[in-house]
Amino acid sequence: MKWTKVRQSLQERFGESLTGRLKVHQARYGPGVSYLQRRAWITWDGIEVASFKTATWVREYYSLAHQIRVINQATDFQNPSQKQQYYDAYDQAGHILEQKELYSQIQFEEAIEEYLNLSIDDALASENPLIRGLSMLDRRLGKRRLNKMEIDQEHSFVQLLYRLRCEAEGLRLAEENEK
Repeated sequence: MKWTKVRQSLQERFGESLTGRLKVHQARYGPGVSYLQRRAWITWDGIEVASFKTATWVREYYSLAHQIRVINQATDFQNPSQKQQYYDAYDQAGHILEQKELYSQIQFEEAIEEYLNLSIDDALASENPLIRGLSMLDRRLGKRRLNKMEIDQEHSFVQLLYRLRCEAEGLRLAEENEK
């Protein structure tokens, strides 16, 4: 699906209070169709609040995988267990980047497309923090339910979008209610 259609579908899901304040952008830099030169970002009142850079993610991913392989010294492809360690290094690198909360534009766009096909309950329960974050902006998530949510243990992206939505809706955050 073309980005303009994806963005339009996404923004149609946003609560009314977010109109004009929250925007999702995507850009490709340089000539050709290089998937590395892509970036997506979210702005709130014109200020960038989240960014997803594919080139940064890929650089970190391969660097981490290389470091893990060196530690494991999995270079002998004749030994099947060492060959598996070589490939496991890439899985480990991906998990480390998730823990560091570093995502690519491609991952963000895939999360948007998956989110658009989910019910609000499924989006809120998703294992993907990008999908859970987007669900905080969803008009199907009512103010009452939003106000009752506990997000202390959530991913920082989810917390960020939760706070922005609460601000837009004029809701007091849980920590403010406790004061």
